[in-house]
Parts: sequence; structure tokens; C-alpha cells
Amino acid sequence: MVSTPGIPRLDLARHRPPAALEWHRAAHATGISHVTTITMRLIAGLAFCVAVLATAPANAGLLGMQPTGTIRDDRPDASYLSLATNYPSVGLIQNPLFLASGTLIGADWVLTAAHVIVGVPANQYSFTVGGATYFGAEVFVEPTWTGSLYAGNDVALIRLASSVTNVAPARYSGATSEVGRVGTYVGYGATGTGTTGATIPGGVQRAGQNVLDVTADFFNGPGTPANRTYSDRILMSDFDSPFDPSESSIGSPNPLDLEFNVASGDSGGGLFIDFGFGDLLAGVTSFLAFGDDTANADYGDFSGATRTSSHVAFIQNTTGIAPASVPEPSSTVLLLTIAVAGGAWRSRRRFVTATERSA
Repeated sequence: MVSTPGIPRLDLARHRPPAALEWHRAAHATGISHVTTITMRLIAGLAFCVAVLATAPANAGLLGMQPTGTIRDDRPDASYLSLATNYPSVGLIQNPLFLASGTLIGADWVLTAAHVIVGVPANQYSFTVGGATYFGAEVFVEPTWTGSLYAGNDVALIRLASSVTNVAPARYSGATSEVGRVGTYVGYGATGTGTTGATIPGGVQRAGQNVLDVTADFFNGPGTPANRTYSDRILMSDFDSPFDPSESSIGSPNPLDLEFNVASGDSGGGLFIDFGFGDLLAGVTSFLAFGDDTANADYGDFSGATRTSSHVAFIQNTTGIAPASVPEPSSTVLLLTIAVAGGAWRSRRRFVTATERSA
């Protein structure tokens, strides 16, 4: 039985897409103050799954498919599949409603997203990793999770009924210097290209990379409703296009070689960062956000991941597993991070100006 009292249950009707977010930001260009409202729609992997459930064939064997991710048009899918092989600790989660992702952080512990936990008995969650399938014994949801994707508390743990012996668990991070670094997203689910969006059903592990441009509180403004305030416990990146720099709204407009955006099926998957001592699990995929009225993970969309550094106490107190030791960044790295944040703001100004002109 689910061991955490009062586990939040996602109401499928309540989480139907789209849920509109209005971002109010004042920008200053050529000495004139401009104020714009950018309407974003925020969607959890579960909400996207609802759309898939409606079209799942009767003989699919599963009710639906939760967020693998979308890739660059000018890069082969084989490169993303190959990158994923470096992250064997990321496995496939299945419950009676959909598929999702999770990361093995201990022999019998899986870290995933809270919205993946839908209130069914623990033994109805399976985790496939290393060629074998394991079942849950207990589930634990971050106590501060209320169902809000804005708050940055979308994390949960599954204790497996038996230990995984042939896969090394990932080490998770408590470091807070994530912004400005390259992150590698790993998960299962739908895929496609930046031009088409996610159009191909998932179930295959892929990995892709993106610069972690800002924490989500960057998007808050004076007009942001209190119940829709983005938290700094969320890391954000945008899907830069190799063909159109204007698709970029935060950070550099230049895409990485294996630029990527999460899509339907990556929920609960791992976000890894190399802080200079090998890859560490630094985030849990939570949602995708979009500003073009289409929740399809195409160019210009955003990936949101809950920071592990914000939930060390919950993870360690529940599992007994301490975070990996990461030295504090040097003053040089701190200055670089500040410079990156400045670049994000300048890019944001360009985005706002472009939005106003097209309105």
C-alpha cells in the first residue's frame, strides 16, 4: 500500500491542458519602457498523457504513454540514442495509467516526479532497468507537493521490493551552481524533431542536452498571480533552433550539438550535470512549457526540471543516501554564472521586443 499519508492524486480533469500562464515583464529598449504579456501554457507529462490516452489503440497493452524528447532536425536520432547508453540508471516506470521515467539512486530506490504517483498501490508501479523489471514496495511523495507544478516540489521516491544488482545507481547532487551549465536530459516517451514537435510514440530511452539558462523564478513579474509564481527550485532551458535564432528566448540562441527538449513521456526522468567530477543527477523532469499555443515540444519550447539540490533533506531522510560531494564553485565560476545570467536577460529583452512587434 502507498505508505505516505495524504498522497496528492492528480485529478485528470483538473490537469487538462491547457492551463494558461501569463508572464508579465517590463523591458527597456532604446530608452522606452515596454510592458508585454506573454501567454504561456504549462503542461505536466500527465496532462499530455491524457491526450494520448484518448487515442491509444485497444490492443496497446498500456493505457497511454507519458514525457523521451524532441531532437534537432539536422542531427541523426542514433546520436541521441547513443548518448542515452551512458545513463543506464534511468529506467522506465509503468503504472496502470501511463508510462514515465525514473532514476535509480540506490539499490532499491528510484527518484521520479511526484505527479507520476497517482495514488494506486505501490506494487502497481514497475521499474524496468538493466533488462529486468522490478516492482514497488512503498512510495514517498515530497511532503510539500500540492499538485502545483509552479512550486518546484515535483519529486517522489519509490522503494523497490527487490534490489537492482546489475546497474550502478546514479549519484545525486546537492550543489546549487547548476545555472549556466550543460544538462543532459534522459527519459522515455514521445519523440520527433524541433520542426514537427513530438509526433512519434515513445518507450525507447533517449538523451539530449541543453544549457540550463535560468531558474524558473526568472519569469515572474509584478502581475504574476501568487498561486502561479514560479519557484527557483525549477531549472529551465529552451529548445534553440539551428535555423532561426529568434526561436530562442533565454540564454544563447546557439543550439548545442545534441540540443533537446523534453516531451510526453520524460516525466520523472533524470537531468544530469558534470560539475567536473563525472555526471551527477541534478534534476527530475517535471514539465514542458510553451508560448506558441502548441504543446508539442517544438523549437522555442521549454523544459522544466525540479532541482535535487532543493530536496536533499527529503531524499536523504527517506533513503539514507547522502548527496555526492561537490566542491563549492570558485569565484571564477561564480563570475561566469553571473555573466550567463546577464546574457539570459539580454536575450529575454530581445524576445519581448520581438513579441511586441508581432502582436
